[in-house]
Amino acid sequence: MPEEIEEQERIMCMRKHPDHIGVTCTKSKDHVGACSAETSTDGVRYVWNTEQEEEQKVTDPQNILPVEMPRKPEEADFKITGEARVWKGLVGAVAMLSDEATLMINKQNIHIKEVDPAHVAMVEIEAAKEAFEEWTIRLVGNIGLDISDLTRWLADSKDDELVTIETKNDIVIVTTPEITRYTMKVDTSYRSVVKVPKLELPISFTLPFKTIQRTIKLLGKSDNDHITIEAKSQTITIKSEETGHTKNSKPWVYSKKTYERKDMEDFMVNNSKIPNTTEHQEERSLFPLDYLEFPFKTGKDSPWRLFKGKDALMTSVKFTIGTDYPIKMEAKGTNIWFTYLLAPRIETE
Repeated sequence: MPEEIEEQERIMCMRKHPDHIGVTCTKSKDHVGACSAETSTDGVRYVWNTEQEEEQKVTDPQNILPVEMPRKPEEADFKITGEARVWKGLVGAVAMLSDEATLMINKQNIHIKEVDPAHVAMVEIEAAKEAFEEWTIRLVGNIGLDISDLTRWLADSKDDELVTIETKNDIVIVTTPEITRYTMKVDTSYRSVVKVPKLELPISFTLPFKTIQRTIKLLGKSDNDHITIEAKSQTITIKSEETGHTKNSKPWVYSKKTYERKDMEDFMVNNSKIPNTTEHQEERSLFPLDYLEFPFKTGKDSPWRLFKGKDALMTSVKFTIGTDYPIKMEAKGTNIWFTYLLAPRIETE
């Protein structure tokens, strides 16, 4: 090509792209009359066709400066799918004490620890990934959730339906077979870390969940707001009594239920099974009824669905007690673990 034609095309290119001044333009081998020039100002190579008078940007992998690429949809921080009854049990266990919760999520499990505002009760619940149908974790860490929202939304699903909960940045997405709902993460960074105390309590006993659930429900119909639990070497007695009114210098008992050792799945003193003839000092504590009822209520603010049905995930509750010490309730399934601690009411003379 004559030099004057090349110069004309270079001038035309500079008029079209003023930032190409000082940059060499060369004739394209693919298109007659086309001119291409590279710029070092924005990291993009421009191609201009003199015949078609059109411009396009072409990505150049050799550019030193970064090139903005189309953004891909945000990946979920975590995406977990499981039966509604599992989610209801986990969320319900926390909902009985708090409207918010911090989910500690790692590659293997979900872990939640919460206390009520009055610091009377504490709940700890953990679910392994095997308890769910789908488990995708991209980021591990703590995630704050609005438990009241989740409780209401999960109530619309049948226990055997699959529910997916996932987060993308600050968005929480809950998908049921009928609807997808969105909410925002909750900032729980200001909250103190819940520490579970280590308790060495003298007596432990285990009862079927349905058995103790029925007992607590019946005792709750008494005109009293506290429940006493007494443990002896042969029996466990759970009773409703009025400490303000006495009969023969003893508390007036409204109602009670006594379990013999044969009624219990397990009974231990100081972590040892003892013979039936062994006597042991009585252990006795008083607890607020409303807090003691929480784990056994058949409502959305309770973990009871984990114990529901023939294929229940958990079936029994282990109680550990000591005089004027917190009571510890534990339930263990194949892939779910639940612990509830309740402070006693200390009687003063």
